[in-house]
Amino acid sequence: GDDGDVDVLLQRGGVLCTQLKAANRGAHVCVERRRREQDAAKQRLDTLNLQQQNVEYELAHYRKEIEQCRAYVFDADALGLVSEDELPDDVRAALREHHGDAVVAAAEAAA
Repeated sequence: GDDGDVDVLLQRGGVLCTQLKAANRGAHVCVERRRREQDAAKQRLDTLNLQQQNVEYELAHYRKEIEQCRAYVFDADALGLVSEDELPDDVRAALREHHGDAVVAAAEAAA
């Protein structure tokens, strides 16, 4: 009778409850996996953003350096260049040995 129907319903309810718990557990596992994936993606994005900021900072620095180089005016008179004749013999010989006659000739032409 009624006791059998109640037992069947209780048993069916227990099975449904167990299935619901398993589905809930599966959903939590899935959510945690997605959170870990999202955290890893955020870390990668943060790293890339930091690298981009570093590159932009370096680029700005190099652009500033390039502009300073372009604005540089060479003033040979301020350096007080001397002709080859005014150089001591050992200095002239060292220049020729290390840099060749072209450098010495260029120095003479500048003076």
